[in-house]
Amino acid sequence: MSSTGDALEWSALRGQVVVLDLGALW
Repeated sequence: MSSTGDALEWSALRGQVVVLDLGALW
């Protein structure tokens, strides 16, 4: 298992969610 790869993927997904949340607020 590649914990680093999982972390990067999770960060990317979380980043997208944050962008969507900001877009909804604005």
